[in-house]
Amino acid sequence: MSVKQYLKRKLRPLLSKIAVNTDSYTEIKMLEARIEKLSKDVHNIYPEHIIFDDEVLNNIKRFREENNISDSLNLNVHKNDVMFLHSKQLGSQQDYARIYTTYFKVGYLLWDILKQLAVHQFGSLNEVNNILDFASGYGRLTRFMTLEMPSNKIWVSDIKANAVEFSKKEFSVNGFPSTFKPEDLSIPNKYDLIYVVSLFSHLPDISFEPWLKKLFDSLSDDGILAISVHDEGMLNSKLKEEYQYQEQSEEKPFQYLDDNIQSSNTYGTMIINEAYMQKKFSNLGIANDNYTRFKKLIGPNQDLYVISRQKSKFKENFTFKKTF
Repeated sequence: MSVKQYLKRKLRPLLSKIAVNTDSYTEIKMLEARIEKLSKDVHNIYPEHIIFDDEVLNNIKRFREENNISDSLNLNVHKNDVMFLHSKQLGSQQDYARIYTTYFKVGYLLWDILKQLAVHQFGSLNEVNNILDFASGYGRLTRFMTLEMPSNKIWVSDIKANAVEFSKKEFSVNGFPSTFKPEDLSIPNKYDLIYVVSLFSHLPDISFEPWLKKLFDSLSDDGILAISVHDEGMLNSKLKEEYQYQEQSEEKPFQYLDDNIQSSNTYGTMIINEAYMQKKFSNLGIANDNYTRFKKLIGPNQDLYVISRQKSKFKENFTFKKTF
């Protein structure tokens, strides 16, 4: 349970006693503002890194041993990591050990997917010149990259400058802050691999294609761009249009964070179908042979599109050995 949830639960009896009229509405808004401020004040007291108890650490140790992951894995998780906080919010106090470990499991599986793509495209990780983890957050995935690749080959970028600095400091990787508008961002290199998990699944239509173009243009000649999207398969019925944008995301419950993304117009929940993706690819001159779609590869709700300048190597003779 988050600080905000706890405070709301404590104040719920008081809120329920207030009659619904103009004055009480104002009081409720004042209470909500107080909850927000208290949440921020309490959060700011915490140390920068999440503190794990022995049960959590033992769970993580078992997870490492089961997957032959080096004990040099950096376990430092920033207290502003929304991916961690979102997972924590979904669980109960009794589940914390499992939920905390799941954060690392997801990062590991995301890296394993990228590693399989890299080996199939280039022959081995040694042949990869560089990787860009775009919309990298606070390093849920990045920490696993550094176990198998030189950190000087790894780049991170995120809209949250503090997250970029955290990854540079903790994992000794290269990094640069992103921008809300692709035209405002100068990307310093061409990359063999650009991995974008949970960005396009949040972008509105107006910025979807510009960001797709920006990142595709940042590929090396033999490079691949892998992006995750919310497909309409997550809905109970097919989309009436080619996409549906909802002004909500996992950022919303954590408005007390000093680097929270406040605007739901620029970062929400985007659900699309393949016709939408084909139209965007066509607009950018990306032929059908140049991309491969992997349905529901990242959990039950996200497809992965792997895009290249050349004919895709993933349409034939390739299957993932391990996924979610």
